[in-house]
Amino acid sequence: GSRGGPPRGGPRGRGGRGGRPAARVPYGDHYRPDPAGRSEEFRAQHQRPGSERSSLVVMARDLPANVSEADLSEAFGRIGRISRIWTMPHKRRALVEFQEQRSVARTFELAKSGALGGIHVVESSIIRIMHRGDGFPAPNRVLLLVFYRAEPSLPVSMEMLHAACSRFGQVCRAVMFRKGPSCQLHAMVEFAHIEQAVTAKARLNGLDFFDGCCTVKVDFALPPELTIVRNTPDAFDFTRDPSIQQEPGPPHRVTPVLLLSGLDSGVFTCDRLFNLICLYGNVIGICLLSRPPGQQLPPGQPPPPPGPLIGAYVEVGDVASACRVGSCLDGARMFGSCLRVSPTPLARLTKDSAPHGVALDRALPDKSPGFVDYSDCANNRFTTPRQAASNKPAPPFRTLYYWNCPPGIQEHQLRRVFDEAKCPLPTSTLRFSNARATDKSSGGMAQWPNAMLSTEALVLANNRELVGLGQQERGGNFVLRLRFADRAIGQKEDAEQD
Repeated sequence: GSRGGPPRGGPRGRGGRGGRPAARVPYGDHYRPDPAGRSEEFRAQHQRPGSERSSLVVMARDLPANVSEADLSEAFGRIGRISRIWTMPHKRRALVEFQEQRSVARTFELAKSGALGGIHVVESSIIRIMHRGDGFPAPNRVLLLVFYRAEPSLPVSMEMLHAACSRFGQVCRAVMFRKGPSCQLHAMVEFAHIEQAVTAKARLNGLDFFDGCCTVKVDFALPPELTIVRNTPDAFDFTRDPSIQQEPGPPHRVTPVLLLSGLDSGVFTCDRLFNLICLYGNVIGICLLSRPPGQQLPPGQPPPPPGPLIGAYVEVGDVASACRVGSCLDGARMFGSCLRVSPTPLARLTKDSAPHGVALDRALPDKSPGFVDYSDCANNRFTTPRQAASNKPAPPFRTLYYWNCPPGIQEHQLRRVFDEAKCPLPTSTLRFSNARATDKSSGGMAQWPNAMLSTEALVLANNRELVGLGQQERGGNFVLRLRFADRAIGQKEDAEQD
């Protein structure tokens, strides 16, 4: 090879002769040259398939969007004990290293039978994912986030970064910077404790920061801590007393408009999404999205029909409500998918908020609209201070409270209401005894085997008009109200069994 660069066929190794490329050893989804003088033990540790030592690594390809490292650990952990996982979210791939060879064989059997939910698993040419001592940064309080497929119309602000990470623990400091010829967005986030950083890495690694774009790759950073000289929009120390801060906080403010992704297009309408969001604040408007905002359409091409999963912009009454939605619903599972909640830079929601070809401005298959204004909806539950104080927002739980039902409603009648809504039926119900409310309405608790089924029931049956079960005092049919409980049936003896 010439002195101007390595010869064709590979990089030039320090121990190679005549310009021959050096041996290459695996490093996650990267490779690096093997310097001369490596021991036979080291080379045996990285043998290729077909040699005496078989590979313990499988590659998962064509992964769905928003699959985190924790999701992969849960899915493959049912097959066998896992040594480590290396994600490649920008390629929708991941490497999974098992501790036993039989787990690898079992993985291919399950993938062939379709038991892995459509995940495509292939043999890996990598024998082992390299140990942390061979180059990986050790776990510490600082995470490095790299964003792929960024969308200029959806910039990432310091508040959004803090909101996404603070769900897993106390965020002390954070910096944002761009690197490389493409000015790719990077961020470093320091947590108060290592355990918080480990949890955040597992839960965030591989997710889309926004629906369909801004895929984030998370790893431990080399610096053990961050030093922030002064607060700027791209560097912020959250531990400083606001009274001594000379620099203002980041200019972007948290807004009441959220971006939701992972919604089943065959189930969700604006009204059904309202049934879920109204538990946490007044809903101002909902705009369903037929495709992720990060996907661009060629000029003049009509929007395609909605895919199996869609997204939505949701505007709630205030920032506090938006925070409740994010903290309670992000990661909730329903209808076979995982709901993701992300902040947005939008100050308010209009029909034109989404890019052209993304908003479902046409009618859905059930003739319902793709954009609905709920600002004057009577089913909002936070319209007065008294109403707001009576609501107790809670994350999804297998038990629901129900109220505003006709007096003396029987269990079989309540079950028929859920059955007519085509939702899972409760396994048990409990009616409250309240002499003051019995003459006007009744309420109680209904319980399902798990939180996913109770969430599906709430989405389909909440705010449902109870036809044929009596009239309210002021006229009109009763409207079923549902919300998540904080305890299971039987934990308190303040109600009587139906």
